[in-house]
Amino acid sequence: MILLGVQLDPTLLGCLGPSAPLLLLAHWGVVALLFGAAARSARLPARTLHLAALGLSGCGLSAVMAAAKADRGTRPAERDLAVAATLACGALGFVAVPIVAAASAHSPFALGAW
Repeated sequence: MILLGVQLDPTLLGCLGPSAPLLLLAHWGVVALLFGAAARSARLPARTLHLAALGLSGCGLSAVMAAAKADRGTRPAERDLAVAATLACGALGFVAVPIVAAASAHSPFALGAW
């Protein structure tokens, strides 16, 4: 099964444990709520918010670009801001995962699986 760009199969879920599906959904829910709150406080247009949420949900830049191209009402600035947000969050993840892994006594690989 592919859920928001992440391929889930019984083997992967078995390795991650029985609570993995619930934790994964909780993670995506928290990310969506926090990003939505930040976007609203920054007064981002709804279209930019939706494009960035699409990119951050695991689908990535290709989904942002495809959705922006399909929606003729998307302005280049809206698309570019969604691309920048997706790239910035990915860069922050590369920096944060090893730090959080060390602080939580996990390996970066195990934490990256989450």
